[in-house]
Amino acid sequence: MKLTLSLTFLMPLLLCLCVANSVCAQEQGQVGVSAKAQLFPQAGLYWQIIDPLALRGGIFLIGGNNGGSPVDISDFFIASLAITWRWRMDDQLSIYTGPDFTYSDFVRDLFIGLVAGAQYQIYPRFGLYGELGVSLDVIDGVDTVQMFNTGIGIIVFFNGSPDKSH
Repeated sequence: MKLTLSLTFLMPLLLCLCVANSVCAQEQGQVGVSAKAQLFPQAGLYWQIIDPLALRGGIFLIGGNNGGSPVDISDFFIASLAITWRWRMDDQLSIYTGPDFTYSDFVRDLFIGLVAGAQYQIYPRFGLYGELGVSLDVIDGVDTVQMFNTGIGIIVFFNGSPDKSH
């Protein structure tokens, strides 16, 4: 049982690593893997399309049990896509904001929100970020406000610095 639960947590991260490795050959932008600590930890892909515009998609890593047995990832599926626009403060620090779309299969709802945060490049291939994300339920009406995408995280780039001018 514990092995199955561990695989449930590791499968999204392994999938991200495999996809990021195959996308790495593209010259259109920087690609990396992101991991964020929040209410439900999140692992995903980060793609810097052009200098100010980025996409970050992720799968929330939700574990737990259902009567003592591990939960199938398809029973607790939450996915998120953030489209962010950033402004550079200096060579290493940038701030960003943009829309966020989160779907929860657990409550069968779509949430549309806004994320705002800061990213700090410690090394050319490693960055830290923190963000605040507020989302509204759009399927059942605006009756639920969630903060799915509030947390701190890391980004590991596979193909160098996200800023090609350095």
